[in-house]
Amino acid sequence: MRQLAVLALTIFAFTSTDKFQTAATTYSVTIHYADSDTSCGGTPYRIEVNEDSECSEADCAASVNGWYDGVASTVCTKDYQNEVWKRFGSSVNLLQAVYHDDVCSNFAYARVYIANGKCEVGSTTSWFTARIEANGSATLEHFTTESCSEDDLFLSTERTSKADLDSNACDAN
Repeated sequence: MRQLAVLALTIFAFTSTDKFQTAATTYSVTIHYADSDTSCGGTPYRIEVNEDSECSEADCAASVNGWYDGVASTVCTKDYQNEVWKRFGSSVNLLQAVYHDDVCSNFAYARVYIANGKCEVGSTTSWFTARIEANGSATLEHFTTESCSEDDLFLSTERTSKADLDSNACDAN
């Protein structure tokens, strides 16, 4: 059974790091940048994290396997949260960790989205908006077109309360 952890808001630091990772695990962190950032040096729009014991780093290059627009690079690390924090800097982002179990102890993967409220490319066939609402809650939406119109929602809208963000709670939904 695949379980989804609550979207974790990261601004300048992460809250609890022990829930998300174990020190002995190696992670591949693939950082996606817009087409115009051919140096992979600006703020990314999306990051993917996977456990990968045979991780291989990759320099900035055109999209990975044609699935994503823009350019990407991959780094290998035992501390993916620190790597995400370094890449986003002071930009607000949403970290979505997915687990294989109900208690969020068996990590599956994580996705990190820039939370600027703008329509951003997710892949060659999907787009997303991620934002922090005025009440401190978070919203993540995926779309089938680059207009990010409500008529083109791809999946259900994911919302997380401020209380859940602050507590780093595990949500089995």
